[in-house]
Amino acid sequence: MCHPLQHSTTSRWANNLRNSSLGVILALLPLTLCGQDKLVITGSIIDFASIVPLEAVNVTIVGTEIGDATNRSGIYSIEISIDKIFADSITVKADHIGYSASTTTLNLKPGAVILNIQLHPVVLQSVEMTIKAPRLSAPRPTSRTRLYSSCRT
Repeated sequence: MCHPLQHSTTSRWANNLRNSSLGVILALLPLTLCGQDKLVITGSIIDFASIVPLEAVNVTIVGTEIGDATNRSGIYSIEISIDKIFADSITVKADHIGYSASTTTLNLKPGAVILNIQLHPVVLQSVEMTIKAPRLSAPRPTSRTRLYSSCRT
């Protein structure tokens, strides 16, 4: 048989534990709700002509410093906190040397979006340049000096 004083102490301890657990849950609730205000954009980028994944493609959110670069498999992932962007939509830009840039506009709302992009190759043309410079001085001839040691016996 339990002593009445022990029972009330145990009961009070259980109530305090329940109340403190409820307090922890209520304290953490805003953190979980803030985590839902994110947009995650993932996808792959391939060469339009050869259908080969492209590595090191810069994928950015235009007007921000948010972005990612594709890995060896052409995969990227960008996570955006919606509360830090003050617009209804965003523009995703993918660019790589030797390819024309691609832009896509997305509505800004929480969740996950898969955005696969095909980049079209472009021929980079450069202007032919000839560089001429006067020689400042005539080259000096190089000579070898041989040192012989003489032995006297």
